[in-house]
Amino acid sequence: ARVVEEVRGRERQIDVARLLDRLAAIEALDHRELAPEAVELLVAAGRRRLAGSVNAIVHSIAPGRPDRVRAAAALAAGLLGGPGSPLPEASSDLAVEALGSLLADKSPAQRAIAAWSLGRWHHPKAVENLRHTALGATDDTGRAALALARLGTVLAAAELAAVADRLRHVSGPQALHRRARLGLALSLLGHPRSGELLDELTRVPASLPGARLGRWLGQQLSRRVLPGRPDPGPEGHDEVLWIDPVAIVQPSGIRLATGQVIWLRVTGACGWGDPALPGGEPGPAVVPYVLLGGEARPVGSDWTSFVAGGTGELEVWLLDRPHRFTPGRDQGVLPSRGQGLLALQVRRSPHLWGPTASSVSR
Repeated sequence: ARVVEEVRGRERQIDVARLLDRLAAIEALDHRELAPEAVELLVAAGRRRLAGSVNAIVHSIAPGRPDRVRAAAALAAGLLGGPGSPLPEASSDLAVEALGSLLADKSPAQRAIAAWSLGRWHHPKAVENLRHTALGATDDTGRAALALARLGTVLAAAELAAVADRLRHVSGPQALHRRARLGLALSLLGHPRSGELLDELTRVPASLPGARLGRWLGQQLSRRVLPGRPDPGPEGHDEVLWIDPVAIVQPSGIRLATGQVIWLRVTGACGWGDPALPGGEPGPAVVPYVLLGGEARPVGSDWTSFVAGGTGELEVWLLDRPHRFTPGRDQGVLPSRGQGLLALQVRRSPHLWGPTASSVSR
């Protein structure tokens, strides 16, 4: 929590005018010399959704920049997208075009963050690029397919189901991760093949490398979408946010009022590095944090209640506990080595906790 709060504290100290000036300078200077500062400034611009930062962000995605600068710029471009994007149409076109180019990069890590970011843009070109990748060979772990589903592209569901069928007899951890994300994508799109695919995933032998993600995801989704298998849990229905660790900071779309009580828990098959490595539960390698009213709190596999200390959007950060990195400063963070998925379950209470509630765990 201290690490997240340090980053947010530095961001607050950079006023908008100075931030934009520094980003403009990045366009003219050597990224190798400015890499640590460039990464932090780019992520800050994306989180603040500064429309004036789009030229610097697009410039930083271009080939020839350091890998982590390109990945940070791609993350920032994704954060600029989503509901209520501040960008005018011409700037949106620039951002989506840059991400589309990165989606064809030779680096799987760069393709992964580009897919996540394009999945936040309800833009015809974003859909076109994601569809082309999701149906081809370069969507090695299924992130383009999942991004396409997040955009609600129902017309692509039958094509994604055909891809899943072709992968049924393909072995290897990447293929299993791709099948798992295809299963989630089909579930989100309401395709009838999703139930069959999910059942197949739960029967994959646990000894196979990369099988844990598919088995866990199949079990999770079976409880949510298959008839007669409701997910119990306290006080009724919960909202589920599917978190991909490829993005170290992610908006949730869930807005909270000061003093509002929410219940949170996280489960998943998630880790760092090769797709064969993620374990069955979030362990010491991947630590999800949520920000409520400006204060960061870790979330575990047990239901925990929190009180929002301010009005705003719930934000999710993913930290690497063994390295205690500062997001934007550690070379291992961007491009992310994150693999797997997390399911963050959120239950909101209609009740408020006191007139001057602060962000405390109860």
